[in-house]
Amino acid sequence: MIVNTAIKLAYHTQTAKVIHIDHAENGRACQCECMKCNEKLIAVQGDIRVKHFRHDKNPDCDGSQETALHQLGIQILVENNQIAIPIIGLIDYSNAIEEKKFYATRPDVTAIYREQSLYFEIAVNHFMEPDKDLFFTTGHHKCVEIDLSAADTFSYEKIKNSVLIETSNKKLLGWEQVQISPPPIHNWIGKIAIGTLFLLIVDWVFNRPRR
Repeated sequence: MIVNTAIKLAYHTQTAKVIHIDHAENGRACQCECMKCNEKLIAVQGDIRVKHFRHDKNPDCDGSQETALHQLGIQILVENNQIAIPIIGLIDYSNAIEEKKFYATRPDVTAIYREQSLYFEIAVNHFMEPDKDLFFTTGHHKCVEIDLSAADTFSYEKIKNSVLIETSNKKLLGWEQVQISPPPIHNWIGKIAIGTLFLLIVDWVFNRPRR
């Protein structure tokens, strides 16, 4: 469920992209439409009220914000080249493309990471189905599922942070080789040997025959 219920996202007719109220021109000059009813929207950006889009004649429409947020998440991934993910941290990716078909599936975004394909899925109100999850996991196809179901749409920067910076809302699939490796076994052997030697020395010092 999206944290902010006001309509913050709309379809920008001039660029054919989803736009946040933060980046829209004021009033009818915003050139925006509702992504649910296709009615033209008015950008309300006064000093008193919270910035939002308003329907001109259909005030009961919710603006399909889940769909808009899903599309905006895709746009943010395509327009950038770095993302923080669990365990690994910040990684670079390139050549991000929206909805490129891959076998029987069509990931939201396909990119390149270390000369291999990397896939992204954006979840707002529909999470990855078990068969799709299994496809990435068993096929060792690196995928990152980004959960935006609780994203705060109050500002564009908050949304961008949820997509690119936050890691608690991300799930890795097909990354089995990515794990925190234990220290090499020779390190453990060395530590055990040193510890044993120390105990032997202590025992000899305190229990050696006295003359």
